[in-house]
Amino acid sequence: MANRRAEPTRALIYVHGTNGSGKSTLARYLIMCAGGIKAIKPHPRTGAKCTYTHGVLALVGKYSTATGGADGVQPYALVPQTALALLADGHDVLVEGLMTPGVDTCAELTRKARKLGASVRFIRLDIGFYQSCENVKRRRRLVGNVKPFDPINLRKKQQTCHSWFERLAEARLPIYGFDWRNARDYCLSTYGLSTAGAVRILD
Repeated sequence: MANRRAEPTRALIYVHGTNGSGKSTLARYLIMCAGGIKAIKPHPRTGAKCTYTHGVLALVGKYSTATGGADGVQPYALVPQTALALLADGHDVLVEGLMTPGVDTCAELTRKARKLGASVRFIRLDIGFYQSCENVKRRRRLVGNVKPFDPINLRKKQQTCHSWFERLAEARLPIYGFDWRNARDYCLSTYGLSTAGAVRILD
């Protein structure tokens, strides 16, 4: 049975988290539930690569490989511009990335998205430091990287993500702190998706 959409408007969800927190995995899961990838192409107004599903959902960045997303869009200023352009086109939008957007960027994105009639949520994805490290080490093994893993940078990024979350809270922006399962369930509900029409998108 399909989920009932949580909100009547288009939706913009911005997911931020450390390396190994499952951001790209979440994006690929949602793509699957939206019927798979229909096209990956530059947006005509910004030139940034976008991934379009067979449903209403579109994502900033390309997902033709196991990783992808907004971190591959340069310069970063194109990320919020493209998210807004996709909303204006009538899409639900997911943005996920490791890069930490500033509070002013998030506030402007929220204001402009709401002006387009979209709901906006920022999610800090946090699965715990240990599990993030294990996921990064697993990913490194899969690509043949046998160098010892130093978690110092991941710890610093985790602290940056926590600080970002607190600053957005102080600015009264719409935020949630979720683990992976809760983030998945929230996104499915908000976008009105379910696994009923899921297709395999990557081998």
